[in-house]
Amino acid sequence: MNGALDIELVLTYLEHYGLYFFFLLVFLEYLKFPLLPAGIVLPSAGIFLSQGNESFIGAVMVSLVAGIFGSLTAYSIGYFIGNPSIEKIASKSNALKKVMDTAYDYIDKHGNRGLLFIRFVPIARTLSSLVAGTMHVKMMSFVFYSAIGIFIWNIIYMYLGYMFGGLILQRS
Repeated sequence: MNGALDIELVLTYLEHYGLYFFFLLVFLEYLKFPLLPAGIVLPSAGIFLSQGNESFIGAVMVSLVAGIFGSLTAYSIGYFIGNPSIEKIASKSNALKKVMDTAYDYIDKHGNRGLLFIRFVPIARTLSSLVAGTMHVKMMSFVFYSAIGIFIWNIIYMYLGYMFGGLILQRS
């Protein structure tokens, strides 16, 4: 497992704790919590849902709310800590600095549309909340455009897991 979550572990916890656990995972993933990649969390939920355990629409709504709360938390951290502190943290890693710079440039260049489209850029999608906070983007614009991006990203990844889970079940 190498310290990161794997699909089997996520499925085990989903079976025991359901959408409460899913909410927590998505919330933490949108905070860019280490070892919680969306490529594991969201498809795992889709596999879980393909077994008829919960409503797909209900799980999508849970993921949307968790994603918004996680994003708002990261936005608030960026807003109140500010750009100099974030830049100091980012300077510790060239890769992180590059991703942060990409997010800054994208939001600066594209404005509100940038908030939406940055949600589809790996790694930068979750760091975009922190960046938007440091840029003091209007909160309502941030929530609106982020919610659209979060919804689309989450539903695609969950649906892929749902379809994959359906194929697994058909083979069994």
